[in-house]
Amino acid sequence: MFKQTLIAAAVAAALGSGIALAGNEATVSQTGISNTATVTQENSTEAMYATVTQDGDFNDATVSQDDSWFASASIDQTGSTNTASASQTDLSDNAIASILQDGIDNWATSTQTGAAGSSADIAQTGATVGDLATIDQTALDSSASILQDDSWDATASILQAGEFQSASISQTVLSDFASASIDQAGSGNTAAINQLDAFSSSADITQGALSADNSATSNQNGSYYSTTTIMQSGTLDTALINQDLSNDSEATISQGGSTTGLNYAEIWQDSANFSYADVSQTGDANTTTVNQAAGEELVAWVSQTGVGNGADVYQTGAYNNADILQTVGDNLATVSQYGVGDGLNQNWVFVTQGGLGSHTATVDQYGGGGNLSTVTQN
Repeated sequence: MFKQTLIAAAVAAALGSGIALAGNEATVSQTGISNTATVTQENSTEAMYATVTQDGDFNDATVSQDDSWFASASIDQTGSTNTASASQTDLSDNAIASILQDGIDNWATSTQTGAAGSSADIAQTGATVGDLATIDQTALDSSASILQDDSWDATASILQAGEFQSASISQTVLSDFASASIDQAGSGNTAAINQLDAFSSSADITQGALSADNSATSNQNGSYYSTTTIMQSGTLDTALINQDLSNDSEATISQGGSTTGLNYAEIWQDSANFSYADVSQTGDANTTTVNQAAGEELVAWVSQTGVGNGADVYQTGAYNNADILQTVGDNLATVSQYGVGDGLNQNWVFVTQGGLGSHTATVDQYGGGGNLSTVTQN
């Protein structure tokens, strides 16, 4: 069993170990079983570079960089039961962290605090089970990306605090039972989760209070029994969920926390039988669009509390249900249902509008018998 340990600040540890150390650059290369590498770089007026490459089983790599602009950390591991950690802290602005793991049962974490303009990327591949990836960033104008490919029961999470952050998680190619979460605090942030052909996957995006102009997107196309929840607590926010060809799936969007509103929510569930769409909005001048096409037993629920809100639900197929509740006043609701029903399995629509001002509700039902529509305005 071959084992190496590097502490970059200690030159003596590098000698005779096959490790090159030049200025603020540390490089570790290990081949074998049960390798361990540690690189620590601190308090530099120049950029620091750390590269760790491990080819073997049971690899463990840690890179810590503190107080250095343009620091770069790269970890590349191949084998089983890989563990990687990259930490860039305390004024390490414009830092770059990259972790690549190709093996089974991988674990990776990247932390960037007080490091404005930084980026962190984690990629885990290799037909594996139970991979875990975490990125934590606290600064302005940073980006985070996690890729988990062909990984059952994978977990990915990104936590960001600051303005103008971007985060993306992709769990694709048979990544069944995958879980992804993005939590952002601040304004001008974007979040995207892609779970394609990922059976029974879950996606959660939270964009916090006292914020504005945030964007959240979740794509779960071809992912049966999947769920997405997007929660936004600001104004001028946008949320989009796609669950095409994803039977028995659930999509939930909640937007509120600001009386200004001006939020937009959109859900697409095409050819997604037995699926459910739920949108809740508080504040004024919010807009919701739900498109459920070519499916059976689809359900759309929209709740809007405020003035001047609009809701549009479009359903085609058979035995679909739509329910819209709007309160306070001056709201607009439109429901279009195209498809067949019968006495036991009806297409039905309920629209309830209350409060002061004018209300407008339009319901169109086509395609045969078994349709039911109820509009209440008060």
